Amino acid sequence: MRRLSIEKRRELWEAVKAANPNSSEREWQVEFVRNNYGEENAIRFEAALKERGLWNTKIRSTP
Repeated sequence: MRRLSIEKRRELWEAVKAANPNSSEREWQVEFVRNNYGEENAIRFEAALKERGLWNTKIRSTP
């Protein structure tokens, strides 16, 4: 996966939140991964969150 600068990650994160205002934080994370790292990585990321029981937890910090 490519490495994004902190500024670019913040910019992209805000764009995802603005485009999906009614989504949960976890859905925003998955969409962020999908937009920046591809569908396959987004599917794996979402599955890992659910498998570890983290899907319904709050996020401590944003990218």
